Amino acid sequence: MATLAEVLKDPNYVNANAATKAAIFNKYAPLDPNYANANEATQSAIKSKYGIEMPTLETPKAPAAISEPTTEIPQRTSERTLGQKIAYPILETVLPVAGALVGGTGGTVFGPGGTIAGGATGAGLGYGAAKELERMYEEKTGQRAPQTLPQNLLEAGKNVLEGATFEVGGRVILPPIAKAAGWVWDKTTGKLVQIKAGKIVQELAGDQLEQLKAATKTAPEGATGAQVAADIYAPPIQTLGQRVVEKAPYKFGPLLKGQDAATIAELEGLAGAATATEAKLGQKAAKETLNKITTPMREAELEAAGTIDTKSMIKDLGEKLKDPTVGVSDINRRVINKVINKIDAWTKANKGEIDPKALYEIRKNTINEEVSRLIDKTDPTAQAKYAAKLLAEIRPVIDDAITNAGGTGFANYLETFAAGANKIAQSKLNAKALELYKTSPDKFVQLIEGNLPKEVEKIFGSGNFNIGTQMDDASLSVLKKAADKIKQAKVMSEQAKMGETMYKDVIEANTSKLRFPNFLSAKATVANETLRMLEDKINKKVMNALVEGMQSGKSLNQLLNIVPAKDRLAVFNAFQRDPNVQRGLTFNFNALAGQDYEGNQNALAQ
Repeated sequence: MATLAEVLKDPNYVNANAATKAAIFNKYAPLDPNYANANEATQSAIKSKYGIEMPTLETPKAPAAISEPTTEIPQRTSERTLGQKIAYPILETVLPVAGALVGGTGGTVFGPGGTIAGGATGAGLGYGAAKELERMYEEKTGQRAPQTLPQNLLEAGKNVLEGATFEVGGRVILPPIAKAAGWVWDKTTGKLVQIKAGKIVQELAGDQLEQLKAATKTAPEGATGAQVAADIYAPPIQTLGQRVVEKAPYKFGPLLKGQDAATIAELEGLAGAATATEAKLGQKAAKETLNKITTPMREAELEAAGTIDTKSMIKDLGEKLKDPTVGVSDINRRVINKVINKIDAWTKANKGEIDPKALYEIRKNTINEEVSRLIDKTDPTAQAKYAAKLLAEIRPVIDDAITNAGGTGFANYLETFAAGANKIAQSKLNAKALELYKTSPDKFVQLIEGNLPKEVEKIFGSGNFNIGTQMDDASLSVLKKAADKIKQAKVMSEQAKMGETMYKDVIEANTSKLRFPNFLSAKATVANETLRMLEDKINKKVMNALVEGMQSGKSLNQLLNIVPAKDRLAVFNAFQRDPNVQRGLTFNFNALAGQDYEGNQNALAQ
């Protein structure tokens, strides 16, 4: 169905006479919500834009004058007394301030516009209440004549509007009075302690205040305020975090111990045990299970291979010696020749063919035995590396021979055994990681970050020294998370030490001006004793608020964002005086009213 905008652009409409246009317009306009839901003035603007003639309305005759009771407000008949001159300005300031605070706070749920509208309404009501108290006092003391009900209603409405107008204009709150009124408000609403604690935290945050607000706004559950702030360079905040842990061990101790216990539980889950002994027993059982699974697989493939013609295999091994990267080394030549001689001897003993089981044993043991005999026995690492290198050259030749002879699933057996052996090796490394986490956290971090390759190679075998490629992603994620916690604690400790001077200065600036006794020793003035003595001068409730504020990222965020009432009023006034905000509060939108109609944007007007 055509929209009103489309219909009104149709040549049949544009070229029609006035009557036809009116008929077409009246048919489609009620179906378009932009017109149907508009107020009378907007509808008139739309009709005028599209050439719909408006009927001339006869100006109604004014009704006969009716005598009404006077609404002229009686004025004061005498000058204000000295007491009134002092009391009235206070009333006319304090009550609107209180009203603006209550109304603005309540309106915040509707956004900035709601804050301003609520503040203006509250200020208007407060001002109206102040003026009503003045009127009642003046009537009672005979300074003005009593008012009638219509006069009361008129003056009350006028006062409320006047107070709201003052608030919108930012004229109701004078700085000195606002400061005092804000203090009273925070005191009576029980926020003064939080305000003082927030002031200290915000001063400690310094230039990093906004970054800390952002970080703590999305803080994870279960982390302390200091932990959430650890990624932001804010040393004095870490000093506070360290101090509150020392001052409130019963609050922070269980939380921090719980975090550590959770990490250990995750590491124990990877290792499959809580102790090294249990881990070894588990690895032994896993190896027995692996052998039970893979031994029948291997034997079946060797049985299927039957006997093997070794001529081509010996030839292929001999070709290896012609490769300069292999054959030049005397050790390589001796080891490969040893393997060739073994294969040849078992072949001759079996009438020209070798039993696959004998070939498998040569594959499994001969290379390691010969390398061990030829290389210094005091250096098992070097032996293992050399053996691994030669195994990579020789084993594929033997494996292909077994497969080509009929053991077509031999490669699958090898893969199954290798995967199982890797899982057992991973559990060994996880057990080692658990041990290091408990006994040497720094070495734990080195292991997980790839700085202890020998430890990894010792577990996974020669050449397998990269923890990132040997461990599965899930295990590595848990290990890295534990390492990050250790590093985080180290960073927090370092920053806490660096932030002590600024922390001392901020705490001192927020305590009483009494100086320390001169008998403090030089050692005490640079140690934690100085901080303790400074903290003891802070109101106990404020210190408790700091302790509570550092218990989580959420509670720290509240202290970082809290603003005294006097400052909230100043920000409120500056914000609502912004011309953009004023326009935003009065903006009206209708899709059909044209650009000439103030405050509207009309799709049909383009």
